[in-house]
Amino acid sequence: AFRHVILKQNYPNPCSTVATIPFKLMNPSQVTIDVYDMMGKKMHSLLDQQMDAGDHEVVFNNTNGLLAKGNYVYQVVVVNELGRYHQCKVLTIQD
Repeated sequence: AFRHVILKQNYPNPCSTVATIPFKLMNPSQVTIDVYDMMGKKMHSLLDQQMDAGDHEVVFNNTNGLLAKGNYVYQVVVVNELGRYHQCKVLTIQD
């Protein structure tokens, strides 16, 4: 199947304060990346902008201790003229 977005695993994982989330867009798209707890509550918004096709990275910074240690899900949502697509991965925060 044709993929409109390829979401890669954040690195490092697990992380303590900073992690990089790489992804690739096949078409210019509106991109939103949000972080959710394991109960599905939105905890943090990382990105909400129009982006060109190609390879991209967004940095998750938890140096302020916004999120406690544990597992979280980050979801990328891509909207373009072809539709709406989403993909998720798990991010682990530890000391």
